[in-house]
Amino acid sequence: MGRLGQLGCAVAVLCAVIASEGGCNSGTAVNTTTFAVPAIITLSPPGSVSMELGTNQQFTATPENASKAPITEPVFYQSSNSAVVSVAVNGLVCAGSWDSVSVPQVCTPGPVGFADITAATQGVSSPATRVYVHQHIDSVVITPVPPGPATSCLTTIENPEVPNTAAYQATAFSRGIDVTATAGQFV
Repeated sequence: MGRLGQLGCAVAVLCAVIASEGGCNSGTAVNTTTFAVPAIITLSPPGSVSMELGTNQQFTATPENASKAPITEPVFYQSSNSAVVSVAVNGLVCAGSWDSVSVPQVCTPGPVGFADITAATQGVSSPATRVYVHQHIDSVVITPVPPGPATSCLTTIENPEVPNTAAYQATAFSRGIDVTATAGQFV
């Protein structure tokens, strides 16, 4: 009989011994916990986050019932692009990769890009928070956007109730290179 056959026989004997001794059941009742299904899960921070490569940020998820009262639930976090952003079981997000998702210590930078972070439990997911990962931003330049053609509804002489407004554009730079596309939205 080959080594694989011997291993199969050993497992069969072990299973027979466990079965004859009643398995793992000690005769006492097993406590089970049922969790309520949340109506929504609120993820914080919401919307979008901009992170420099190799940094981390804490996310928190709050399951809520239909009355918007927090309820206790185990929550699981997920990243849509774990090559760019990884998330530990406690919600700590790394702009790169964690050395361990159960006990995160070292966040190793990865590529620039973005990922959506969500929290879920009992089949309910939070709205996603978009995480933009970028190089270090050492300067931001603000420039006016040239105005478009004048319209009568914005002319202050014809409509003095509408204040003059101007549009501006922000550009992020890292060592002289435009990294605006990876930095996310300026607010």
